[in-house]
Amino acid sequence: MADLIIRGMEMPKTCHECVFGKYEVCGINLAIEGKDAVTHYCPLIELPPHGRLIDADSLYKQVTKFTGAPHWVAIEIKQAPTIIGAEEG
Repeated sequence: MADLIIRGMEMPKTCHECVFGKYEVCGINLAIEGKDAVTHYCPLIELPPHGRLIDADSLYKQVTKFTGAPHWVAIEIKQAPTIIGAEEG
């Protein structure tokens, strides 16, 4: 399953106000769960503020090809936070 980003959409505070919850796409039953519920299995996540997203693994390979590149550069790339995880395969 691929990630989906919907630009400009704010994270709903409850399943009741979520467009996906209203159609039971996530399997929530609002009659049972209640209007103020947020299920623990909600598939939505809010992206943190971030800069340009790049393929850090590819950049790491390019940087480590050059013997003159400082070792700390490769370490920084490896330790950079993941904003959106890699696809399988």
